[in-house]
Order: sequence, then C-alpha cells, then structure tokens
Amino acid sequence: MRDDVAKVPCAPVTADGILPPRILSNKPGTWAHDTVNRRLRESILARVFEDNAATLDTDPTALSALEALDAELADAARAVLRPIEPDGGPDVRAWNDVILPPWIGATWLDAPWLVSEFYFYRRILEALGYFAPGRPGALVDPFQRDKDAGLGACADAIYALAQRLNAFTTDMKRSVDDMEAADANATEALRLFLLVSLWGNRMDLSLWPAGGVSANPASISASSARAADAFEEALSAGARSLLWDDSLDAAKALLRARRVGVVVDNAGYELVCDLALADAVVCAASRLGSDGDKDDAESDRVRVTLRVKSHPTFVSDAMGKDVVATVDALAGSSDPATAAMGARWRAHLSIGAWTIEPSFAWCQPQPLWELPREACEALERDDLVVLKGDANYRRLLGDRLWPLDAPFHEVAAYFPAPLLALRTLKAELGCGIPRERAEKAEAERPGTWMTDGVFGVAQFLPNPTLRREA
Repeated sequence: MRDDVAKVPCAPVTADGILPPRILSNKPGTWAHDTVNRRLRESILARVFEDNAATLDTDPTALSALEALDAELADAARAVLRPIEPDGGPDVRAWNDVILPPWIGATWLDAPWLVSEFYFYRRILEALGYFAPGRPGALVDPFQRDKDAGLGACADAIYALAQRLNAFTTDMKRSVDDMEAADANATEALRLFLLVSLWGNRMDLSLWPAGGVSANPASISASSARAADAFEEALSAGARSLLWDDSLDAAKALLRARRVGVVVDNAGYELVCDLALADAVVCAASRLGSDGDKDDAESDRVRVTLRVKSHPTFVSDAMGKDVVATVDALAGSSDPATAAMGARWRAHLSIGAWTIEPSFAWCQPQPLWELPREACEALERDDLVVLKGDANYRRLLGDRLWPLDAPFHEVAAYFPAPLLALRTLKAELGCGIPRERAEKAEAERPGTWMTDGVFGVAQFLPNPTLRREA
C-alpha cells in the first residue's frame, strides 16, 4: 500500500527519483495524529450532528450512518477504510477505482493523513444523502451554519477592505494617461492585495484591532483613518511572519497576466480577500483602458477563473454557491463602500471577467501531480495560477515529509502553469523555507509554529521545468 519508493512520472524533482515518505496519522504527538484520532470526531463530526439535527430527525438512515462513522473514528487505530457507497455522487468511481484501492483495509491512522481527512468529509456526504435526490440532506451543505457565521462576523473588516479596494479602482481609472505611474501603483496594490489574500484567514481575528472599524456611514471620515491604520498594522504583522516572500515578483507577473486562475480555499472572510485580489487583477487592466467593458477586444480582457470545490469539504471550503452568496451579500450591504465593491464583483461575474469553475478534483486527496487530465488541462490555460491555503499546499507537496529547505522550484517543478502558492502554515510539512528562518520560527513559537497559522509563505515559480507526459 506504499508508493514511497516508486518513481512517479512528472512528480517533484529529487536527486534519486524517490519521493519522501507520506505523512501518516499513527504517530502520537503529531498534528496529524491529533486530527484523525481526536479532532475529526470531537470538533467537527460533533458539530455536524448538532448543526444538521433537522435532517437527522427526518432521516433515520442518515443518523445511523453518521453514528457508524462516529464509531469508526472512536476506534481509529483499528477501524479500516472501506469503499464509498454508490450514493449517486459523480465522484464515486474516482474514489473507489483510483483513490482508495491502495488504502482499503488500512486503518484511519495508518492511511495517509490527507487521504483520511478528505475521506472523512466524503463519508459525511454519503451519510447525509447529499447526492441522493429525495433525501432530506440532498444538496444541503452540512456546514452552511458555520459559513454564514463566518461571513457575518467580519463586516467591519470587509468595510476596511472595501475602502482600500475602491480607492485602488478609482486610481487606476484616473491614471491611464501616465502609464509608468499607473504600472507602479498597480504593482504596489497587487502586492498589497496578494498579502491580503494570504493572510485573509486570520486578518479579521488575530491581527485586526479588537474594537474593529465602524461601518456607520455617518462616521466614515473618522473611521477611514482607523481602517487604514488597521490595514497597515495587519499587513505589517503579516509581512513579519513570512518565511519566504516572493510577493513583489508575483505582483509584477500578475500585472502582465491575462488569464489568472485562483484555486480558492475557505469561504467567509478569506474568500472575500481572495475576491479582492481577483478584483484588483481585473481593475489593474484599466490602466490600459481595458477594464472589462463589453466593447473591449477579447484578447485584451483579463479573466480570472475561480476554481472551487464541487461539494462541501473541510467545513469552510468554498463552493460556487458560496462565491455567489458572498457577492450578493456584499452588494446588498447597507454600507455604501461595501455595496459598491459587491456591485463591481457582480458585474465581473455578469460580463465574464470572473468565471466560477467547480471541480471534484479539488475535493480529493491525490497529489497535484496526479490531477485528472481535465483539471490539469484547465490549469494549463492560465498564465498564472494562485494556489490558496494549507490543504491545497499539502497536495502540492503530496503531503510528504520534504526537507524544509528543499527548493520550492524543484518540488513544484511538475506544476502545469506558472504558480504562486499562498499558504499559512497549519500542518507539519513544507519546503522552500531556509533553515535559519525555520529555526527562528521555532524559537518564537516552539512546537506550534508549523500548525498554528501564524507563519506563512508566498512562493512564486514563474517557469515550471516539467510538464505532464502525454
């Protein structure tokens, strides 16, 4: 059941062609062990029971299946993985014919960590009848309550972001007569929103001032200064926590790109920050007089593809419906700045400057060098791909124990397009981190620096050296 010694075509580059070992969950004291042995059951599945009580009350089959899953996790060291039931999901064949065969019969702890995690979320959907028409849980997001709460809790942070982003949009439209200044301003702004996207999953929590920023229109002038201060404080703190920073080179590349893909991570405020980056990419084109108007030539348009999950995964991961709901919520805000930003985003969707592209490929645990051909070919069409979040990064590395200072350009050499990886560290793996920076991070936060989301990386690979074999 192990492929650690196999030479995989178009996998990351190593001196001997042998990949590092996978991360399993059977080593006590590791974040992987705690996740599968405790957190999945106690922190996540328990909430699924609570938040989906109405479904479970009307569907005894769902209740029984969730209780069976709970029992497996309670005995994770002995309970074994089984195939996904034929529940109507379009992905069942991929799971049972491609993903799971090497691990059927392995325990939840002895299977690769990433496989067990993604499998857990797929089993929740199987239990609730997500893909079964007529079942009470059909196409019902079991994590919707968490997503709604996450978006509703960050109105002040969104207000501050909207002010900055709206100002950038105005500046770009006003500066078309001075291209040199427009390019400099656009590069600086794209780097700013790139960092916003990177730190979006914590800017509104650990870095934002406790008092927040008032969104009352009557106090806009006073709160604008506080919003700007909070923004700079957040980004400054985030910059200090970067263990690798290619953000400037990446911003320059984003300014030249005409087709940008964003592999989205979480809904909520992080999604808002990702959409802010996507907005900045489109609006930067207005410095060329090409801001998405319908009369623009097709070749001049900048297009951003938002690559999202096809079904609920990892509690807060974004689906297409979450993008639409977020845009609609912001467009309907009582705050003028937020509403203006949301209306602009709605326009991006309506004219095709943004497209939403769901895929089951982002809901599964395969290493990214084993992406289905259709997903790989979609990425190849992009001039630059922004890969967001820890779970996507883990797939980029195959969830394997690379030396932390292994060069990023070698590990990611197989990727099918120029790549910008934006990741806050929430798992005990990584690459492209110089030894001295890792040692400093360990000294600052001993034992937790790789899992608590305080540190991050912005790693840019403009020219991957390998391509998928025919």
